Amino acid sequence: MAHLGRLLIIDDDLDFCSDLAMVFSSRLSTAVAHDGPSGLRLAEESGADVALLDVGFAHGGMDGLEVLERLRTLDKPPVVIMLSGAKDMQTVVQAIKAGAYHYMVKPADVSQLDNLINKALEDRLRLNQLQAMQDEVNRLTGNFIAGDDKTYALLERIRKVAPTDTTVLITGESGVGKEMVARRIHAESRRRDKPILSLNCGAIPAELIESEIFGHTRGSFTGAATARVGKLEQAAGGHLFLDEIGASPDPL
Repeated sequence: MAHLGRLLIIDDDLDFCSDLAMVFSSRLSTAVAHDGPSGLRLAEESGADVALLDVGFAHGGMDGLEVLERLRTLDKPPVVIMLSGAKDMQTVVQAIKAGAYHYMVKPADVSQLDNLINKALEDRLRLNQLQAMQDEVNRLTGNFIAGDDKTYALLERIRKVAPTDTTVLITGESGVGKEMVARRIHAESRRRDKPILSLNCGAIPAELIESEIFGHTRGSFTGAATARVGKLEQAAGGHLFLDEIGASPDPL
């Protein structure tokens, strides 16, 4: 039977994870992690459409909200359903503000959780379809509809800088399209056949930003159980867009 989606369960309750995996693995490709770093690694390496994420972990050095923020920075973030043993309204509000799709109190009703996962998968599919349509529109229009002198001037600056190997600082208020400019530069550059990756520096804790960008070797610091390839190496030959770099830690 073909799997209908990818489910990632991140929870340190082994019995709870085992029970959920048994219920959903027949129709969903199901992966399980018992701490935040392991869950993030699975999400990055294998991807996930929906993630069930516990709020609190006894080990791993990260709580559920931190993991949620990191998941949201992935190129294709999963829809995240938060789980908790108690309904703390402050945590619920924080989770929803941070981008959680829903919040459920354990022990979760399996039927209710099943319905919620189905709805999340439907919403994820709809978003993917909309993104595919937007990507096609962007491909055909070059991402910009140049209707005024300022836009033409911006396009001209992009055309001048794109063929060079110069580091480019893109400034502007949130929402004006800085990543769109970065992707247009990439599309017109000699590196267009290589990857362009985006990293939201403002959403990553100060102690993890260096590892996120440059990677690390196994055992290089406490909790580094495996080696990790940084974004710079992943984007080798292409471009790395550091979003919200002004909000990043000073060492960066």
